[in-house]
Amino acid sequence: MKDGEKSLGKMLHILEAVSKEVGGIGSKELIKKLQLPRSTVFRMLKFLTEKDYIKTKGAVYILGNMILKLGTIAAKQNSLIRVAHPHLIELSKVTCETSHLAELQENSVVYIDKVEGSRSLRMGSMIGNSSPLQCTGIGKVILAFLNNETLKDKIKNMAFKKFTSNTIMSRKILLEELKTIRKMKVAFDRCEHEEGVFCIASPVFDCSGKVMAAVSVSGAEVYIRENTSEYAELVKNTADAISKEIGA
Repeated sequence: MKDGEKSLGKMLHILEAVSKEVGGIGSKELIKKLQLPRSTVFRMLKFLTEKDYIKTKGAVYILGNMILKLGTIAAKQNSLIRVAHPHLIELSKVTCETSHLAELQENSVVYIDKVEGSRSLRMGSMIGNSSPLQCTGIGKVILAFLNNETLKDKIKNMAFKKFTSNTIMSRKILLEELKTIRKMKVAFDRCEHEEGVFCIASPVFDCSGKVMAAVSVSGAEVYIRENTSEYAELVKNTADAISKEIGA
């Protein structure tokens, strides 16, 4: 690998590390996390700051305005986000909960859009962050509609990490639940990924009928359990509307 490629790779690692910390990250923590020389990290931080890819907020670094600008452009270029976003706004408005749009990437789901609900509880999810497949509603509903070969590959590579007492830890149990999800076109995360957080998700299909993403609402268990049937229908209708518009 050439020196220029190595430097670019290190800068991308810095940007990724900064993006994962909502409140920002200090230089000492960056050096420790990336295991790079102090001089290298500070040189790259200086360059990225000058170009407005990151900026300082007190004693920590956060993403800069250039990242926000690029993110806005990327969202406009992505037809799925452009089509889905108004539907997510309406879903959050009706349910008062946070709505998400996510895609399958490798062996996890990645959030590509999010609309906050009006309740005081805020979800820890962020656009660009990933979540596991077997214990999120949005992950399970995408799994359920993959072709058999792809599904077998995804399950084969699953770590089945335990997040809560409700996390599915068995391939057999997961496969049984996926059968039910296929019939209902709705998946539930019953506080399997985060304690006290309940999620309902439904798949989005492209014009060929292939699953391309999923929509969900997430919120405090106490609110969503009271409205499970109603919210499940709303989420399913939202996903169907997006699928129809994408395939039009």
